[in-house]
Amino acid sequence: MTTIETARSQFLQAQDNFNRLLAQTKALAVVLMPEDESSTYSVEITANAIWLLTDRLKDIESAFEDTIKLVEDNSLVGRVKVEG
Repeated sequence: MTTIETARSQFLQAQDNFNRLLAQTKALAVVLMPEDESSTYSVEITANAIWLLTDRLKDIESAFEDTIKLVEDNSLVGRVKVEG
């Protein structure tokens, strides 16, 4: 595998990771929204969901920074076709 192929592969893996973390975070946000005004979650469930949401947001931030570093390190700007 050439250097550019390796870099593209790493970039696509980073993109997949970023998308996975984003989907998990969106799902957690949906869980935290009650279906109606009378629906409530226990304090424990709410606290755990908020902790996990915060953790996923930190992971997204880290994944984003890693992706930017990968692009900068491999001069991939304008050379990687992103599918989606």
